[in-house]
Amino acid sequence: MYQFKSEYRLKENIHLVLFIFSVTAILLAVCSKCSFLYQINDWSDVNIYFTIGKSLSRGKVLYVDLIDQKGPLIFFIFNLASHISATSMIGVYILEVISIGSCVYFGMKYIRLFEQSRVVLYAIIPFLIMSLLVSRAFGMGGSAEELCLGFLGYSLFSVLGSVKENRLLTKRELILNGICAACVLWIKYTILGLYIGLVIFVIYRYVRMKKYQEICLAALWFLVGVLIITGMVCFYFIRHGALDELFKVYIRDNFFIYPARMSLLDRCIWILRAVWMTLKINLFFSILIEISFLYFLLKKRQEFLCLFLSFIILAITMYMGGKVWDYYGLVFAPFAVTGGGVAVIVILQKVFYRLDSRLVMILLMIEMILSIAGGYFLSPNTKYIKMQKDDYAQYRFAKEINKIRDAKIINYNCMDRGFFLTTNLVPDCRYYFVMNMNLTEMREEQDSYVSQGIADFVITRDQKLSQFNVKDDLYRYVCQKNALEEGKEYTYYLYKKI
Repeated sequence: MYQFKSEYRLKENIHLVLFIFSVTAILLAVCSKCSFLYQINDWSDVNIYFTIGKSLSRGKVLYVDLIDQKGPLIFFIFNLASHISATSMIGVYILEVISIGSCVYFGMKYIRLFEQSRVVLYAIIPFLIMSLLVSRAFGMGGSAEELCLGFLGYSLFSVLGSVKENRLLTKRELILNGICAACVLWIKYTILGLYIGLVIFVIYRYVRMKKYQEICLAALWFLVGVLIITGMVCFYFIRHGALDELFKVYIRDNFFIYPARMSLLDRCIWILRAVWMTLKINLFFSILIEISFLYFLLKKRQEFLCLFLSFIILAITMYMGGKVWDYYGLVFAPFAVTGGGVAVIVILQKVFYRLDSRLVMILLMIEMILSIAGGYFLSPNTKYIKMQKDDYAQYRFAKEINKIRDAKIINYNCMDRGFFLTTNLVPDCRYYFVMNMNLTEMREEQDSYVSQGIADFVITRDQKLSQFNVKDDLYRYVCQKNALEEGKEYTYYLYKKI
């Protein structure tokens, strides 16, 4: 039986890290449109994060000069990516490798606590990663949910690990959990449901163990971690005199404008339907989640309670706003990796135990090849690998836009799909694209930017500029280009100021 030996623990841990991140990098290269195999990731969300993040290094102030409803930390993270490359998503691809690789690594660390076969541990890694990347929830790559996976994975591992080892959380673990929770808070606070569930479970467990004083100490150290990140975020806005804008855009607007209006009963029904649909359309990792719940319910009740509480409360906070997008479901990936991994490895352990070591290695290589092939044939993104730059409106328009030095662009009545990426420009208009919010000031500012001829170029999608209720006599038509996005065909129009 292949067992971990304490004297080789560090060496094997390094091997495990290298294997996980290598597999993650290979499969992400195939499945993520941020990778070097694709000409562009034309998904609006990732381009908004990237454009605003890049703008922060060019004198723009978040929520003052440029506005989007996501948390500030996502833009700070994408700012780092823009320093690697300002005209491609290769920096985002690296961030993806780190985030997903970390999530899988912490899941495997938890599985190692069960002292399972090393070979079996390696055997499930390619399959687990592939199951996440071919899911509908993964989307095109680079979502806020995806970049939270490393934080969520660590927190789930640390709490479940303390239960497995029958001990309290250490000071270091509590501070790190506070840091992870704060990072999630300032990226997308609706994902905090997992931490609410974990906190409730930890309090329950400490009370059962009659560790009342330790509850206060745990809360203190957790708060220290939260304040480390929160202090850094607040410092940025205090330094730029924009603390009010942080509250208005990220907190007030998201609480009172973005959510759909519905009754409490309708909201509860909506959450149940949203969870059901999320599990239904993400078949691979939803099966892993269901297997993990069943396994822990039958074998390990405390761990089941931890998983169940955090899953249910996470689902509530994710969907209580009354809206659902496919990529929301990716936040449940740590349950598939950590919980599902344990359940699957218990089954595989019995199979691999009887196999010759050389045969096992051959099977691992075959599995890796099959995982890459599975990623290629099952991912909805891979059909875009063969597309060239000339096939994209973003590159076609960039040739015209870059004829004017530091041109001002606006995505009129449409989202940011990568036109600032290909031109290496930053926006001048606060509302340089249209958010999924009904904001009067957003519509007025976009109309003013066009009617007064402030923009050098105006980009519209599916409708010509003359079809909008806005003064357009200051612009002339330049060109148009059809674009295939998310399986649908759209037409982009480019207009230049006369």
